[in-house]
Amino acid sequence: MWLILYHFSAIIIGIFLNTLLIFTILKKSPPNIKKYAVMILNFAITDLLATILDGLVMQRLVACGISVVYISMGPCNWISSRFCFSLYILDVHMFTHTIWILICSFLYRYYVLIHPELSRLKIQIFITLVYLPSSLILSNIFLNTDSEHDAFKIMTKSHPEINITGLTLSATCSIFEIHVMYTIIVVVGLGPPLTITCFILRNLIIQKVKVSLNSSDSKKLHLQFIQALTFQACIPVFYVFAGMCYIVQVFDLITNEYPADLLFCFAIIVPILNPISSFIYIGPYRKFIGSFFRKQQGLQPCLVHPMNISSTIN
Repeated sequence: MWLILYHFSAIIIGIFLNTLLIFTILKKSPPNIKKYAVMILNFAITDLLATILDGLVMQRLVACGISVVYISMGPCNWISSRFCFSLYILDVHMFTHTIWILICSFLYRYYVLIHPELSRLKIQIFITLVYLPSSLILSNIFLNTDSEHDAFKIMTKSHPEINITGLTLSATCSIFEIHVMYTIIVVVGLGPPLTITCFILRNLIIQKVKVSLNSSDSKKLHLQFIQALTFQACIPVFYVFAGMCYIVQVFDLITNEYPADLLFCFAIIVPILNPISSFIYIGPYRKFIGSFFRKQQGLQPCLVHPMNISSTIN
């Protein structure tokens, strides 16, 4: 029960924050961050879809030797196990794409410190190319032919102690099939190196920006910039934790239910943290959200010091 409540709470928060961020990007992005806003918009749409899909599936994984059985606890089980499995693969591919976009955002910030800004079209083309590794995960929908009957047979044989009556099950009969191994490598194997890459790019960006410091105001902005980059570089760590839970669960390294429960508990945090980072560290968005909530509380808007607006990340 706690797992369903956790997912439900995270889903409501994630949908609200990402919907609000999409509206803010479309309506409140000033000209000086229009190009970077393309990347943030991709973030927000991907996170919104990932949150919705997670709410529809609410998946749990059960290791069964070289097989994995998926127990779907979300509304998708009103339709079919195949539908639940397809939504699960879509969800995994969205979560993976989020990490790649995060890498893109760091690469873009470093690139514009050395070269002229890219056009919006080139940014979108770049994001599309980066999407390709994640898109190949969708092949699981078509290549996985294991039926619900197979899932029940596997569970009955491997975990006879678990009551599976009335549950919606799907399965991957062998994790050593090419399309399954590819998914494991992309989702789990790339998590740590991509996280390390974020921190490396963070340090490179900070070093480049530090060269241009020549006043106390600049140093203050630099400190804010470091805080923003550090916060965003830490976000993929939750995917690393989720990946560790996946490995522990799939290879049956710990024989209890906690890795299966924690896997998506870690993953669902990311679509919440991404919009929060945008609202905190992107000046125009922070100003809009502040005025939005003051209006909801019936308060008069307060004056915003120009320094707070000029701390925009671009």
